[in-house]
Amino acid sequence: MIQSLEIVAVSKLILMKINKVFWVAAFCFMFLVAAILGKHLSFSPEKTTYFKVCMEQSGSNELCRIIAKTFFKDNSEIQEFSPSLVDAPRFPIDSKIRFLAFNDPNQISAMAYCYFVFRRWFDPSSLSPKQLAMGANGFALLEKELKGYSKWLIDSEKGKSCIKQLKSNLSLTPIDLDKEMEGYISIIAINPIAGSRLKNAEAVLKDTKLTINHERIHAIHVSCEKIDKQAQDYWKKLSPEKKAELARTHTNYNWDDEIVAVREAFAFKFEKDPQAILELSKNCEF
Repeated sequence: MIQSLEIVAVSKLILMKINKVFWVAAFCFMFLVAAILGKHLSFSPEKTTYFKVCMEQSGSNELCRIIAKTFFKDNSEIQEFSPSLVDAPRFPIDSKIRFLAFNDPNQISAMAYCYFVFRRWFDPSSLSPKQLAMGANGFALLEKELKGYSKWLIDSEKGKSCIKQLKSNLSLTPIDLDKEMEGYISIIAINPIAGSRLKNAEAVLKDTKLTINHERIHAIHVSCEKIDKQAQDYWKKLSPEKKAELARTHTNYNWDDEIVAVREAFAFKFEKDPQAILELSKNCEF
């Protein structure tokens, strides 16, 4: 009998300790949830870097607030987002793409300016890091084309000069693209501040959707030989007048570089018809 009472007493003690641990854990969990919810509930789009720059550029509180609320959950400089935010269609390749929105437009150049110089997409003497940051709607970085970039950046005179230009113009250094790209075949970035010149939130979102469609075509292009061949054939068949028109209406690209010309011409052709490019790439393996 005494032994049974001892067992009951020990069991009660154990249950009391378990209950205590449970309630402590439950309290900690509730506190954490409250802290997270409090952070998001108290966060205001007006606190973002984007909103401040947008107001300087457009002066439209409504536009700046809608776009900030759409893409940014806090004031982190660069944030991941889903293309569904702007009603862009989903593609099979999307799981291999990292979609990034830039709250701080200057980080656009920290990530991509020197990469574009490395790829010879433009002449750095004709486009400054600040101009790229404020003017680029978006871009696609491709894992297949990062080879040699890090070494070029450190060892070549052009790479060193680009780092110096970035520091001088924006007080920034290039972002480590190998680290940012890890596990993906492409980074597609959007820069809402560039679209803010449209003065209307609906137009900005529509323009962002077009940018995503355009840049995703580049990711599909370099990942599928069939698409690459179609793009090259399309460029070869374009009339001199049409090629001249592309160069005249899209002056920030180096149309003398055939790789750039082929890719951009093909992307401009299909950016407004994502279903067509989806159909063309349906047998591609990503």
